[in-house]
Amino acid sequence: MNYEPTTSAVCTNLFTSVTFNVTHIAFDDALDIKVGVGDFPTVWGNRMLLQRLFTNILNNAVKYNDKNEVIVNIGLRRVVKKR
Repeated sequence: MNYEPTTSAVCTNLFTSVTFNVTHIAFDDALDIKVGVGDFPTVWGNRMLLQRLFTNILNNAVKYNDKNEVIVNIGLRRVVKKR
């Protein structure tokens, strides 16, 4: 399996592509899906596995939702603990 640096732009494009596919599937269920994409760091990973990860996140958000609206925000936020 090839692992390579995956830039923020590539992660965003992968997530956007997955969102498009999941939204079309969920459209049949009349769900309103709202997705927010924040900043991604450059990560070492495999594009296929990252796509699978994003697909699982969105599918679970749709599958385990009991409302007419699904809101998913994904990105990176640094948290610095002060001592």
